[in-house]
Amino acid sequence: MKEKPKPKRDWKKYEAELDRRAAKRANFLLRRPTKVQLGKELAKMNRGKKGRVFEIPESVIGFSMFIKTSFDMTDHDMAKFLKGIFGKDIPVKELDHPSIVKRRQYLKFEVPFDISNEKLEGKTIYFDGTCMRLGRGGNYRSKKYGTEVKYLRIGVFTNDKCRVIDFTIGDEHDPEVEMIREKLPQIQASGAAAFNSDGIGSAKDIVVGLTKAGITPIIRASAAVVKSKRNAPPPELCVRRKKEDEIIWEDYAKAQADYQKWRKETGYSMRWVFSEGRFSALKRMHGEEVLCRTQKAIHDEICTRLMLLEGELPQFWA
Repeated sequence: MKEKPKPKRDWKKYEAELDRRAAKRANFLLRRPTKVQLGKELAKMNRGKKGRVFEIPESVIGFSMFIKTSFDMTDHDMAKFLKGIFGKDIPVKELDHPSIVKRRQYLKFEVPFDISNEKLEGKTIYFDGTCMRLGRGGNYRSKKYGTEVKYLRIGVFTNDKCRVIDFTIGDEHDPEVEMIREKLPQIQASGAAAFNSDGIGSAKDIVVGLTKAGITPIIRASAAVVKSKRNAPPPELCVRRKKEDEIIWEDYAKAQADYQKWRKETGYSMRWVFSEGRFSALKRMHGEEVLCRTQKAIHDEICTRLMLLEGELPQFWA
């Protein structure tokens, strides 16, 4: 049985497909405004030309791809690179990432968030933390400082009106309990009625410090702590006299023996409304990535985002 002859290739269609792929690759590699500028120069060179027209050399496309992928270049850097090749300025119309970072680093404004400046007498303070990606800045900081930090851990304090009153920034290796300890003196002096946090704040020094300051700690205790203190004898029946701190810690754990009852009485579940809701709004408005690289610029960027979230426009000056 004779084999069927293979169909002949349609060379015109094949060349058209190659041209389409080359144009697609050129559009991908040489993005705007670089591609637009090269297109204008080619159109000027081909004006009135007879025969085969000038095209973007394949070597330029390949070398541009190598430079862009190897050095993780932005369109702005790519335009500067091609400027050295063609000897002409290639305008950048859109504000790129390096320019944003450079301008952000020189912004100066007053930070309105401080627990000490808030009127919190008789109110509840809520705390929760979240993580935000460092993006390109994470790779930069890892190479410069020799760290493996790829995320920021942000702790935000809010009041019972869902308003941000303070925040603190660390990296992914910083525990949230240290963020609470950092602001604990200000919380104790605020005159608040209660402090609401998840189990991350269940530390003896925090619970005792809040209780001595007259602030009710609405903090979820771990199951192991509740179980260990459930059958603890009262101080008057103990042979060894218990210290005040130990008594406060035991009362705090015993109160959560019936978790559902404790949750309803203290309003622990409202933490999701007053703290988690702010993080959700922040990430929906501004994304989950931080653009800046240096420590100061990162702090200013997050502060600005929180200010815009609260509707408080910053006052800038030279």
